[in-house]
Amino acid sequence: MILVKEYGSNWQVIAEMMGNKTGRQVREKYMNNLNPTLKKEEWSEEEDQKIYELFLKHGCKWTLIKKSMPKRSVFSIVNIFLGAYD
Repeated sequence: MILVKEYGSNWQVIAEMMGNKTGRQVREKYMNNLNPTLKKEEWSEEEDQKIYELFLKHGCKWTLIKKSMPKRSVFSIVNIFLGAYD
């Protein structure tokens, strides 16, 4: 988190400082787990319904679906959808 505050979204620079990760790995970890703006609480029934409706409208375009749910990560949206409708 300190590196993100200092270098912003320059994932490649942060990855080089870490030494054992790629820029993509660093970005995905931050965007899906560490970003402090992400909502970590349990999913509500309204959110579940919204994912289902957006899936019917957009299909598997998870990034597009995420735009309607800005406080949730793409990773969590996909996991909730697959868990609920598997």
